[in-house]
Amino acid sequence: MNLAPVGLVVYNRIEHTKRVIEALKKNTLAIDTDLYIFSDAPSKEEDKKSVSELRKYLKTVKDGFKNVYIYEAEKNLGIKYSTVKAVNTIFENHEYFIGLEDDIETNKYFLEFMNNALNYYKDDEDVMAITAFSHKHATKNHKYDVIFTYAFHSWGWGTWKSKWNNINWDTCDTSWYNKSIKHKILG
Repeated sequence: MNLAPVGLVVYNRIEHTKRVIEALKKNTLAIDTDLYIFSDAPSKEEDKKSVSELRKYLKTVKDGFKNVYIYEAEKNLGIKYSTVKAVNTIFENHEYFIGLEDDIETNKYFLEFMNNALNYYKDDEDVMAITAFSHKHATKNHKYDVIFTYAFHSWGWGTWKSKWNNINWDTCDTSWYNKSIKHKILG
């Protein structure tokens, strides 16, 4: 099985990022997985030092993965466009990917679950993305390994190039997600 690369979007939280990378290294498939790290540029003067320190640390991340690629934004993109840039960059060479942010600590089977799900659902037109997060209310009495939901969480997720390319991020309105009472109740 071809393994999905991981795209990790970071900003200025070095301790969070260290924990994410250390947890990811403990995954059963990490040694065979490419890691792409996307470091956003500071959005304000007071973040310059912490972004610089984080970038210095990132250059030490070498072991535990098949390959490590680091991209440093020259100007601040914000989380939305940092993520879009990360995914588009990965899709230049891959057909699917797994995404993480700088505060998502995974368990050791995360990559295994995500790769299995990405392979299993790749041809299912009803599935736009895979996420490893499921809200406790949505799964409280659920007896299966997966759950289908109306929306997704970006807390450990993956998708396919063919499905990602159908989204226009400049006109995509996601404001409903934060305002939805259903989201507030079910997650």
